[in-house]
Amino acid sequence: MTSKDSMTTLAENKEQPGSMYRLSSISLWAKLFLLIFGTLIPRIIVFLQPQIITNDGTLYIRMAKLFAEGKYGGTPGSYFSLYPFLIFLVQKFVGDWELSGQLISLTLGTLTVIPVFLLGRSLYDERMAWFSAIFYVTLPNLLKFDAQVIRDPTLWFFILVTMWLIYEGLNRNQPLLIGLASISAGLGAITRVEGLIFWGVLALYVAFCRTQRIPIRRKALNVAILVIIFPILLSAIFLSTKRDTNHIAVREMTSFSFNVIRGNVRAFLRPADPIARINI
Repeated sequence: MTSKDSMTTLAENKEQPGSMYRLSSISLWAKLFLLIFGTLIPRIIVFLQPQIITNDGTLYIRMAKLFAEGKYGGTPGSYFSLYPFLIFLVQKFVGDWELSGQLISLTLGTLTVIPVFLLGRSLYDERMAWFSAIFYVTLPNLLKFDAQVIRDPTLWFFILVTMWLIYEGLNRNQPLLIGLASISAGLGAITRVEGLIFWGVLALYVAFCRTQRIPIRRKALNVAILVIIFPILLSAIFLSTKRDTNHIAVREMTSFSFNVIRGNVRAFLRPADPIARINI
């Protein structure tokens, strides 16, 4: 960039409103820190208010307790979900089941502002990114959900991270970002069935998008990376943790994936009262 171009860019920036110009002059990391801080404050205020645990929240805590006992199949009539598993992990450090679920929602709900900002910045410009982030921060329902024991904030986080990774991966032609998107989409898929549907829709988008002139072979490679990286990683985890060498990790992964898909679809099509599935 020549000195003339630099002066032109500087002049264009100065034509923006004062606050926006000052924000555009700081580093990206500083902007993200500012966003996280601004998102966290109202959520902490809501978090400190008395909360009534939802019916679903009681089910997730029950499932987390079963995970602690080594029963990863979930409660009778239920299925594996990532969110109760996270509760099980966080509870080891916190010591309280309900608080663990709330902290997960609070943390991931706060961090979701990062992909919201980055996606708005990639799709449009930085001003739109700030507007999108402010809109996300101030939505009343999201403030309420991020203080409860529910799966929604976890799903939204993985969905938005996946969207940003896919967009950047296609624009930069970087398979690594597509692979990371596969992991993020897979984590969303084992959180809620909507994540599985979203994963499939994204695969179709990657295959048929016309934003760039990508060769057919490259599109096929991108779709393959998006679809298989997470199952391969999941299979590797089973392979590293299985005790019986006579079992095949791929078979375990396939059975696990099938049960997750079947359970999520069943719960989506025929929702039932979570309390009825809990043996208190």
